[in-house]
Amino acid sequence: MSQEPFGSNRITLLRSQLRTHTTQSGYRAAALNAGPRAREKVPAIDLMHEPPAYAITTLIGLLERDRLGAPILLIERGLDDSGTPFVHHENATAALGAACTSLHPCLRGGSASDLSPLLDELIGMWMVAGAVARNSEEDRILRDLARGMGPWMVPQGWGSRLLHASASKGGPKDSLVLTLMQEAIRERAPGLRLRVVRHALEALDANPDDQFHKFWRRAVAFVVGAAIFEDPFGRLPAEYNAHRDSPASRHRRAVDFIYKEAIPTYQSVRD
Repeated sequence: MSQEPFGSNRITLLRSQLRTHTTQSGYRAAALNAGPRAREKVPAIDLMHEPPAYAITTLIGLLERDRLGAPILLIERGLDDSGTPFVHHENATAALGAACTSLHPCLRGGSASDLSPLLDELIGMWMVAGAVARNSEEDRILRDLARGMGPWMVPQGWGSRLLHASASKGGPKDSLVLTLMQEAIRERAPGLRLRVVRHALEALDANPDDQFHKFWRRAVAFVVGAAIFEDPFGRLPAEYNAHRDSPASRHRRAVDFIYKEAIPTYQSVRD
């Protein structure tokens, strides 16, 4: 028997909101084809080839069954320049985070229906479900959401949403910012590369007026600096050394960021 931590009326409200963002035939197709996936052992969520309603329908079904940590086969746009499909295993919470950024109008040509209010409501209910499950669930949910969202959580406003959702009151949020950015950059793309650094900087550029912008940028610098020093024989240090003395390198910006900000930031914190 499925668990419904918010009561069936809350789940019904989410489905009603989804219905307003899609055609009647599209909603029915999502319910028929994606609805049953929430009961599967490892559901698939395809953010590249299927209509958005499919992913959201599956996520609502997972929430209804209190399967916040369920394993997911996630298909999303890769971080390379051509957006090659990236197929990997995640949990349901990270898949929700990936849906939030992938389905945002700024990454879908700007003309698509804005599903952000619905996804924001889904995040709120998701976090309540985590709090009901156990008191320590909130921190893990925030980290999983950030990992799924990636660096585009900053310009889209999801990063600030996660900070405000934190139970901690008052005081600087720089520690949480660092934790979220660690998930969004280094854990989302194991084997950190210059391309990922550039991707993160482009995301920060898209919203320089965010009230936490300086914390986000410093967090990116620390995470990248840590990758350089903690894995000196890894892919990132190798790429950095290869491009460092090349003025015409396509990775010039990422290289300069590492030299001028990432390395000094990490060293200052470690010292």
